Amino acid sequence: NGDGQFNHIGQFSFSQDGAIWAVDKLGHRVHHFKQSGELIKTIGSGIPGDGPGELSGPTGIAVSRLSSSIFISEGGNHRISQLQSDGAFLRILPTPGLGCPGCISLSPDEKTLAVVGRLAHCIKLVQVDGTTTPKTIGVHGSRDGQFNLPCDVCFTPDGQQLVVADLGNHRVQVLSLDGSFVRKIELGDDARAVAVDAAGNIIATTTQCVKVFSPDGRLLHEQLGGGFELGEFAVAGLAIDPGSGRIAAACMGAGLIRLL
Repeated sequence: NGDGQFNHIGQFSFSQDGAIWAVDKLGHRVHHFKQSGELIKTIGSGIPGDGPGELSGPTGIAVSRLSSSIFISEGGNHRISQLQSDGAFLRILPTPGLGCPGCISLSPDEKTLAVVGRLAHCIKLVQVDGTTTPKTIGVHGSRDGQFNLPCDVCFTPDGQQLVVADLGNHRVQVLSLDGSFVRKIELGDDARAVAVDAAGNIIATTTQCVKVFSPDGRLLHEQLGGGFELGEFAVAGLAIDPGSGRIAAACMGAGLIRLL
């Protein structure tokens, strides 16, 4: 629970300059690091709160590259807040019917947030300007386009499709923004986290390894990371540094982020 430490590391994201923002779900905080590991700042007191700028069970984070702000989803408060990068509170997004949000992803044009509804077995599309009611994609099930405990989501580089880690169905699914099924990638193990690089390649973690697939689902790398042992429930998130293109994975058990 000390400065720069994690009680329960969750989703993390890179800013344009390569710095890392990461949520500490049980610590009710968000940490901001340089890639060297040096702590820049911590947002949150470590005590759950529901006031403006306070945090309760943060689950997801997305960094705006067009403005100096971050979006934080909170499972404890069932909301998404927007803060300036210095931690100053900006607003709570209007999200009627959001439910309990999990990991989030900001579209390339920064107009839409994709939000995981893990226990609701769906993805919510939230307009950042709050002009429309969140749209629900998916229902509980194992058929194409259905989910069983989805735990991560990201946009493709063109912003036209969603890539979802469908944990309980042991697969990654690709869907259009209208919810129509595009393709699936069977992993044979729990799908823990996903990321998509600038070329559209899909990176996915299971309980055993990090795999890389082409945009059309062909396996490119069976195990990434040079012996990085993930272990059960270890992966809390994946992210890609927009500057270098390096992939990073968060290890829940060790409470750290590792560049692969």
